[in-house]
Amino acid sequence: MQGIRQPYSSTSWSTELCHCCDCLITSVCPCITFGKIAKIVDRGNTSCRLSVATYRLPGLMGLACLYSCFYRGRLRGQYNLEEAPIHDYLVHFCCEACALSQEYRRWAHHI
Repeated sequence: MQGIRQPYSSTSWSTELCHCCDCLITSVCPCITFGKIAKIVDRGNTSCRLSVATYRLPGLMGLACLYSCFYRGRLRGQYNLEEAPIHDYLVHFCCEACALSQEYRRWAHHI
């Protein structure tokens, strides 16, 4: 059926963690990329604007990675992805921009 996304049969991510151009863009404004991811994971039930605002609150305390890793886990669950290359919280803690970019690319490849 056209327009309906079917899950990949693979349990691996469609792209590697680091993809420099995407990471650079997300480094400048990670809240926008997170907002798009949250809207996708929440299946449109949460607006991108609300997700952006919600992401910024823990970001003020340097804790945005804790909030965003929760969505990485949900994304993995929806697409039956392995927790790789390391645990979700470590991926987000070590490189938030790379993690967000990979998550968004995963969805973009899925279309």
